[in-house]
Amino acid sequence: SARRSPRSPRSPAQSEDSGGSASGGSDQEPGALGLMRPGCRQVGERGKVLVLLQAMHKCNIVVGPTCCCAWHASVQEMQSMLVKFENYECAKDFCARGDWQCPKCMTLESTRRSNDIGLDEDVMVC
Repeated sequence: SARRSPRSPRSPAQSEDSGGSASGGSDQEPGALGLMRPGCRQVGERGKVLVLLQAMHKCNIVVGPTCCCAWHASVQEMQSMLVKFENYECAKDFCARGDWQCPKCMTLESTRRSNDIGLDEDVMVC
């Protein structure tokens, strides 16, 4: 069943940021091989939450009769997709992408070219 127990009223975007120390020390997990992009800082929990929320808001999914709400239907759908991803072949060339890093949430971001007015525009998560 997709019904969940009641949660704290705190939203996922308000969760604590667990990554990226200001001291410049190692932000890596013990035993990690290294960051995908060594020249950038590790994304924290806040950045991951914001990226996932953005993805969930972009997916118009069916909320079935066994689901308690659209939120948990979306969470269930994302979890299902991640399980499928685990079964894919390794992607040796997979890498985090972006032109710059947000100083608040540490997500990698891109500068996109606006076709309408010919100006560069920063595209940010937070």
